[in-house]
Amino acid sequence: MERKRQLYFAGIAGVFGLMLAVGMRTTLPSEERDTRDIWELRADLTKEQKLEQQLLEELERYEAKLRHYRREEQEDGEAALEETVAELREEAGLTEVKGRGVVLTIAPFAAGGYVGPVAQTVSPELLQRLVNELNKYGAKEIAISGERLTNQTAIRDVNGVTKVGRRPLQLPVEVKAIADDADKLYSGLTVSPIRDDFIVENLELSISKPKPMIAIPPSTERLEVKYMETTIAGKEEK
Repeated sequence: MERKRQLYFAGIAGVFGLMLAVGMRTTLPSEERDTRDIWELRADLTKEQKLEQQLLEELERYEAKLRHYRREEQEDGEAALEETVAELREEAGLTEVKGRGVVLTIAPFAAGGYVGPVAQTVSPELLQRLVNELNKYGAKEIAISGERLTNQTAIRDVNGVTKVGRRPLQLPVEVKAIADDADKLYSGLTVSPIRDDFIVENLELSISKPKPMIAIPPSTERLEVKYMETTIAGKEEK
C-alpha cells in the first residue's frame, strides 16, 4: 500500500511539473528571429559538418590506439608501456621534432622613409594572435626564439619584458612552425591580416617560403602532474 501511495504522489508531481513547464514556456518571450540568409546558413552547416567529421576521425583514432594498447598489453605489457611513454613524451613536447614548415621573423619596422618610433619588443597580445593564426592554418609545432610551445607555455609580460615560458624575448624574434601541409600554412599567412597588426605596433613580420626541414627543440618547461600518486604493483585493493 505504501509503495502504491509513493507511486501515486510521484505521478502527480510529474504531471504538475509538466504543466508548470508548459505554462512557463507559453509565458516566455519569443526568441529572436534568425535573420541569416540561405548562404550564411549553408556556410554554418558546412562548418559544423567539418567539425563533426574531425571529431569522428579523432574518436576513431583514439579507439584504434586503445585497441592497439590492449593487444600489445596481452602480448608484451612492458613493450606496450614503453611505447605509450614514448608517445606521451612526444605529445608533451619533450622530444625534438623535425619537418617541413616556415620560419617567421619579427623585427622593428624599417620601410624606406619611415621616421616613426622604433619598437623595442613585441607585446604578448600580438604574439598570441600570431600563434592563433599559425594554429588556424595548420601549424602542429611552434617554437619562439628557440622556446617550444606546449599547452603549459605562458606568453606574458613581466616588468615590461615579454616572456615565452621563462625566456625573455629580444628583437628580432624568430618563430618556427611545422605543419603537415606547409604550403597551406604559408598561403594562409601571406593573405592573413596579421602582418598589418604588426605594422600598427611598428613591427615587421617576414614569412619565409616553405622549407623542407625545420628542427624544433624539446620544451624546457617543467611538467606538473596533478591528481596522481604512485601505487605498489600487486597491492591488493581494499
